[in-house]
Amino acid sequence: MPVRTYVIVVLLIGWICSSGVHPPVYAQSTEPDAGEREASVWVNPRPYPANFWGPRTGIGLGAGLSVHNLGRANSQGLVTALVGRYQQVGTVAWAPQWSHDQLGFTVLEGRAFHTTRDWFYGVGPFPEDDTRLELHRTQLRGGVRGRYLPFGSDRLRLHVQLHVVHDRLYDQRNDDDAAFRRLDARSQLYLQAFGRTRTGSVSTRSLTGVRPQLGLSYDTRDQEHGPHQGLLIHGQTGRYLDIEGGASFWTHEVDLAGHVPVLPRHTLDLTAHARISRSVNNRPIPPMYLSQLEAFRMPGVARGRFADRDRLLVGARYRITRTIGNLLDVEPYIGGHAGAVYTDVFEQFTWDATTERTPPRTAVVPPLLSAHVGLRIAPRFRDTTWIDVAVGLGPDGVTGVRLAFTPTFHRLRPAHHRDRW
Repeated sequence: MPVRTYVIVVLLIGWICSSGVHPPVYAQSTEPDAGEREASVWVNPRPYPANFWGPRTGIGLGAGLSVHNLGRANSQGLVTALVGRYQQVGTVAWAPQWSHDQLGFTVLEGRAFHTTRDWFYGVGPFPEDDTRLELHRTQLRGGVRGRYLPFGSDRLRLHVQLHVVHDRLYDQRNDDDAAFRRLDARSQLYLQAFGRTRTGSVSTRSLTGVRPQLGLSYDTRDQEHGPHQGLLIHGQTGRYLDIEGGASFWTHEVDLAGHVPVLPRHTLDLTAHARISRSVNNRPIPPMYLSQLEAFRMPGVARGRFADRDRLLVGARYRITRTIGNLLDVEPYIGGHAGAVYTDVFEQFTWDATTERTPPRTAVVPPLLSAHVGLRIAPRFRDTTWIDVAVGLGPDGVTGVRLAFTPTFHRLRPAHHRDRW
């Protein structure tokens, strides 16, 4: 069944469920009474207007339905569908025991994704200037993820994920053949391994695998969103086990975040991130699982222009919190990043940074520098909802605009556009 049909089915399910909608709960600040033996099932429509912005998705709109007490009291379900000109996404998720304040949770989830603009700039830290191909891709993903407190402390948390993932690369337009010839030899061989022929097309290629992931975090922050002090250390390792297509690889990630109160309502945020991927059977890692520099991590770089096996990123941000009428927290901020992707970070790392759009090819990879300004707005009565807007200045000029709207059910909702790791 084509992915477009999956998305339509999700929309129909949402429409059928909405026929018995209860009056919307204002700001959805309350939850069903978990103490009731037979709590009634009720649903609440949820718009997602900010999920389709940008050249990759085109004009579109998203909507969803949250379903309460489905199957058991205090359970939480969510169905979403987002349809844009170039991307279509449908998700379903269900948590058997849910609370907004709960640190631990378990979620069963599924996601269908299709795009006709999966841009590919080449593989490696030195992409060819102004070379871009458009790949058509579908991804189906389903599984379970959870966060648990097995060590008797709410600061030490265990993260578990298990997903079955199916990716499919479709035929691509032949008029991109000129762009293909401008790619370097490594990138051409890489694409040919995934079905590209000499005529410039990509034949249909399917990849299916199981992705178990295990993570551990230590969190002393005063609050999860917009913290003003504390430390977060998170490590995660995962494996892609091949079912169809031949891909098999490991991924290892480490994230560090420190928040230092400088003055009352003035905070300095320091972050560091590292990701390492290694193939198990010497076959190339599929393009959708390569490490990339993207605007949500590093405003100021063109999304997906740099892609390779490893990624290293450090950043700093200074923000000032202001309260408006005891209703909104408004935080203007400035910051900067240095980051790069590597074929092998242990052999190619150097401290010498650069602001060049296409740095010269050398044995080492200089980190790219970028700066950004932004604004974060969060209602004080909803501690898990906020809007974040940032504009970056980097080697590509003023680019890397980040617009993020995070709703209350962000933990429950499967990622819509973030299908990259």
